[in-house]
Amino acid sequence: MKMSKEDKIRILIDALDAVMVIPNHIEESVRDALRNALRTIEKQEEAND
Repeated sequence: MKMSKEDKIRILIDALDAVMVIPNHIEESVRDALRNALRTIEKQEEAND
């Protein structure tokens, strides 16, 4: 079963929260950066298939 991007992002945010505090005012920016990173990873995976 494939996970949604939002589920992947939530897992990554939770992992980051375990080692550092992400201030509320930048959490959305962090989520955006993670979305972009996941999009890039998926494009690379598709290109390699």
